[in-house]
Amino acid sequence: GRRGSDGDASIACILFEACISRRCARARAPTGGGGAPARCRERKTRPTRLLAQQSLDAACSSRAFQYTAAATATMPPKRVLCVAEKPSVAKDLANMLSRGTAQRQGTNAQYTSKYEFPYTMDGQQCMFVMTSVLGHLTNVEFTERHRKWHSCEPVELLNMNTPVTKFVAEDKKELERLLMDEGRKASMLICFLDGDREGENISF
Repeated sequence: GRRGSDGDASIACILFEACISRRCARARAPTGGGGAPARCRERKTRPTRLLAQQSLDAACSSRAFQYTAAATATMPPKRVLCVAEKPSVAKDLANMLSRGTAQRQGTNAQYTSKYEFPYTMDGQQCMFVMTSVLGHLTNVEFTERHRKWHSCEPVELLNMNTPVTKFVAEDKKELERLLMDEGRKASMLICFLDGDREGENISF
């Protein structure tokens, strides 16, 4: 691990050795009691302290350490996708959370916009993207066998085992694409939906 100054293993090894060296130095430091004179003990611990300082300097000057620090400093804020139940709610939430600074952007989905604004959550700077659905995104229908008046007994429609198909209507395809595209770029999803069974179903 110590042969390559660019590897994480090298940094870990150096930092570990530095930690151990400093602990040894503190353990050998003069306490004012008996034993060898303080000057002799200082001469013994000085090489250990010097080694610890050199190890820390080597770790901080390594290219791997500098790259990690630079990457952390320039890392973009976490992207959070927020989905409301309807466009008017998304607009109001974005204005409230951003204090009126949210940037509105048009989308290919009819009636649906998205709003971007920075927001601090749990002490971390994030980029919030607020958008919405238009009620239920998917539709549920019976299969062909159960869609005609005389194709089955009406009681079969109440059976939970009767097959149904779930699909996205053509007029909501662009909305589906918007949510999928934004979802891929986000690291967190927050659903601003009603706290009832319908809201849970939309979220699901």
